[in-house]
Amino acid sequence: DLKVFDINPTVAYRNGPFRIGGGVQIVRSIVELTRDVNLLDSGYVGVELGGGAGKPTRSLVGLGDRAAAVEPLPEMLGNLRAAVPGAAAVLGTAEVIPLAEDSADVVIAAQAFHWFDHGRALPEIARVLRRGGLLALVWNTRDDRDPWVEKFSGIIGEEDARSSGGAFGTLERVVSVIEGGRFGPVERASFEHMQHLSRETLHDLVLSRSYCAV
Repeated sequence: DLKVFDINPTVAYRNGPFRIGGGVQIVRSIVELTRDVNLLDSGYVGVELGGGAGKPTRSLVGLGDRAAAVEPLPEMLGNLRAAVPGAAAVLGTAEVIPLAEDSADVVIAAQAFHWFDHGRALPEIARVLRRGGLLALVWNTRDDRDPWVEKFSGIIGEEDARSSGGAFGTLERVVSVIEGGRFGPVERASFEHMQHLSRETLHDLVLSRSYCAV
């Protein structure tokens, strides 16, 4: 079985607010891409896979959209339900999504797609998406153009290809989507956002990395 998250659930949830920034802007842009297609009368506008702390799910609910989150860890699922009571939060994985066929306009995987078994997950995602729906893969990357951030990246190290960092957004990350033949052309968009962190929250951010959490 695929080990979906190699991270302490308590640490992951506590540090959720530091991981996906600019959430509402990103989710709004993703959902707007489907506005020219007939939306579902039932089902969900957005489904987040690997719900975790549920930041995209919170944004969907905040925008007034029907949302669901699929989370593989029971401990995280309880926190997710408490944090986003307006969403349908269910136990499951990207490889076995417990939702009906053609039930979502958008499927979002935020900081999560690299953990999936793509050979099993992509057919499941295609099953859940309605015709004309969208698969959105979201990652945070540090802006190493800033000298301080570049130095910070050198201190905490780089993750390997299966962990939660590295060269996200590159062609290698979506090659399985392209080769799978189930989805249309891959497009890329970047959103800049800034986080204001204290010494303590910066420490928490480092600990939220799967290769640092203990």
